[in-house]
Amino acid sequence: CDQAGECGLQDYSFKHGVAFSRFRFEDKRTYPGRERIPLGSSVILNMNRCIQCTRCVRFTHEIAGTGELGLF
Repeated sequence: CDQAGECGLQDYSFKHGVAFSRFRFEDKRTYPGRERIPLGSSVILNMNRCIQCTRCVRFTHEIAGTGELGLF
């Protein structure tokens, strides 16, 4: 994580006792050519870093009201 230890999701993981990954590194999906996708002036989507937490999806639905993001 680029946050270098200052990550809310990482804090939640340690707090609730899930300090390990449930995925094997060998099975990680990568998206060549889609490393940095600008979603606006302040937001860049990096599919190689996405952990499918749905925070961005919930933001577009609950806060922005646009619903422009989703997971399939």
